[in-house]
Amino acid sequence: MINHDLAERMKVIKERRSKVTGLPWTQFNGSDVAGAVNDKHVAVCRAYAQPLEAAKGRGISVEQAAANIDFITNAPDDIDTLIALVEQQGREIAELKQHVVDVNHDFESALKECDEHHGER
Repeated sequence: MINHDLAERMKVIKERRSKVTGLPWTQFNGSDVAGAVNDKHVAVCRAYAQPLEAAKGRGISVEQAAANIDFITNAPDDIDTLIALVEQQGREIAELKQHVVDVNHDFESALKECDEHHGER
């Protein structure tokens, strides 16, 4: 099993993820990210890609703004993928740990049998 701190962190991330508005999140107008809330309302996050001169004054380029929009748009799917990978790896680690326990038990049994056999000589 994964350590307690990671398990708790995963729980918090999954809870937060479950509260995100429905998918798909889409980019439109080249600067907005939207996610459907219900059939009457839409959540919109505005990330303005400003002209280069204005962006320089704010410390962000048009390319950086576009990268931010791309990241936000894909975050829900990316988080789902990462959660699935962490959970899969946790299961694999648990299986490997059990395999080590089984091999150790088999080894100890073989040693005991060898000792018993050797003692009969």
